[in-house]
Amino acid sequence: MRQSGIILLGLCLSFAAGAEAEWLVPQPVTLKNPAAMNMPQQDCDFKHHLTLARQGNAENQYQVALCYYYGLGVDTNPEKALYWLKQAVSQKHTKAMYQLAEFHNRHDKFNDSAMAIKWYRQAAAADYVPAQLRLAEMYVDGRGVSQDYVEAYKWFYLAGMFGANGEPQLRGNVRRQRQMLTQKMNPQQITQAREVISDLLQETSK
Repeated sequence: MRQSGIILLGLCLSFAAGAEAEWLVPQPVTLKNPAAMNMPQQDCDFKHHLTLARQGNAENQYQVALCYYYGLGVDTNPEKALYWLKQAVSQKHTKAMYQLAEFHNRHDKFNDSAMAIKWYRQAAAADYVPAQLRLAEMYVDGRGVSQDYVEAYKWFYLAGMFGANGEPQLRGNVRRQRQMLTQKMNPQQITQAREVISDLLQETSK
């Protein structure tokens, strides 16, 4: 607890000085489109996944959805992809939540901004970095939501925090996006963002 308290104090002092803690930041890298991050690199074992999916396995339901969506081992079928994504989501499968959001955000036939935001939020709340990044981008652009730089900064910051654990190469890119965002923010918004992050840090230190 003492160590976490020291870290929290250091972060708060860093924000007070208008700087970000360097230990959060690796070398910048190029960030791939989040939708492409989960795309299978080769044909999936469709029959195997389908058998287990029908038995209720959430991961296999998610894999079957990807096979149908990308046409891997089976003909492309967005309707069936959507069906299996929903089955996996009903079991709180985080990646399926994100892909369902992408489905509603990007697919012409099934475009639904409200549903996209709903599932981005749920995946982001489950600490899924691509969803946090997507939400941040949408708040920056005011796409599907009201433009809100403070909320965008929060999600960029959270993506950097959790990316440090699971996907450290993302952090440099996330930091650059935060810095670009602060150039658009007025002093009041920057102050609000610092307060939001301070509250988040206190919650995570408990």
